[in-house]
Amino acid sequence: MIIRDQKLRKVSNSVFQEAKLSEDRSRPLEWRRNFNQINLPLKNIKIVNTCNIHDVDFDFKNSNATPLNLVKTDISDQIAIKGIVDEDQIGDRLYFAIEEGEDNIFSIERSPGNIIVSIKVGKPTKEDTSEDVERVPPGLYYGLAFRTNFKPEEDDMFLDLTAPKEQLLSLISALRADTNSTLNVVAKLLSFTYEVDDALREPSYPQDIIIIDANPCFLAWANVTSKIGRHYLISESQYDDGDEEEVENLYQEESTPEKRLHEELLKVAQSSTKSLNGLVKAIWVLIIVIAMYVFLN
Repeated sequence: MIIRDQKLRKVSNSVFQEAKLSEDRSRPLEWRRNFNQINLPLKNIKIVNTCNIHDVDFDFKNSNATPLNLVKTDISDQIAIKGIVDEDQIGDRLYFAIEEGEDNIFSIERSPGNIIVSIKVGKPTKEDTSEDVERVPPGLYYGLAFRTNFKPEEDDMFLDLTAPKEQLLSLISALRADTNSTLNVVAKLLSFTYEVDDALREPSYPQDIIIIDANPCFLAWANVTSKIGRHYLISESQYDDGDEEEVENLYQEESTPEKRLHEELLKVAQSSTKSLNGLVKAIWVLIIVIAMYVFLN
């Protein structure tokens, strides 16, 4: 749990500790790095198509090449899904660790802006022959989570995810088929979490997550949900402590603008039908009265 004006000391690339040891503890509590799963329900979803045609080389050698000789064709296209995380639905809280100077002391703060998610077509990572202990294995669709605060009016968190083209096009097809569909993204984010939460927190409970600089993240899965046909809101079963009889679930049909319009039209039709039936009966009564009058005279 993040407290106000929290200060942490970085002791290694994988561990933060409380900067100030509490008197009632024998050691500082830690924030440890691992891949944490984060659920990202999106809103304001956009599908962005980009076509590249030309590019201009940079003249590193200051040669005498004319500007036109630096132009080259760069024909390619890119498609991406972009959206903003709906913070009314996300449970986890994301923080940034900001270095304050010497002694590896970091302050913890939340970004005041949005959490922006982008999923685009990526290429699998290649074999890394370096001796870096944290080199990326081959075959992964690499992504990054970072803070974008380069402009004074901009301070957002950005998750730049990649996926195979076939899977991304499948998501886009489902989104285009139903404009009322919802998109939920689940990512694995390399980040720091509180050791107490790691030990005691229920999996369904929200957690505090800290990132520093640019952090690797990977798209675990994404799903598009469309509502087909009628939907019902199911209330919880109620129990009577006396006779232990289970009361049947109460199904309340979910109200939507389309359904309300349908109900109003149905009421008008039913009302018109009743009026028409009354008119038919009145005509038959009139016919019978006329026939009796003719017969008696």
